[in-house]
Amino acid sequence: MSIGPDEEFDAFMRGRWPAMVRLGYALTGDVGHAEDLAQAAFARAYASWGRVRRAGDPDAYVRRIVINEHRGRFRKHRVAEELRGDLGDAAGGR
Repeated sequence: MSIGPDEEFDAFMRGRWPAMVRLGYALTGDVGHAEDLAQAAFARAYASWGRVRRAGDPDAYVRRIVINEHRGRFRKHRVAEELRGDLGDAAGGR
């Protein structure tokens, strides 16, 4: 009996979840953020599971998604801090 793509993805995710959370933790230093990264990565992987499977190494594919998610969130956070800093400098200079 063969399993369908949903069952295949579920088995993959359950098996790789701890490793992706560890990777997220290594990137962020925070368990909550690490779990958020892993969840976002698996959601993106599920949305394109056929392509992920065809890539040949779904584990590497999802690791790359975790890293890219972190980069995107880091950039957004950094830009927001820079904007707040610029506004504070402008207000203080009056």
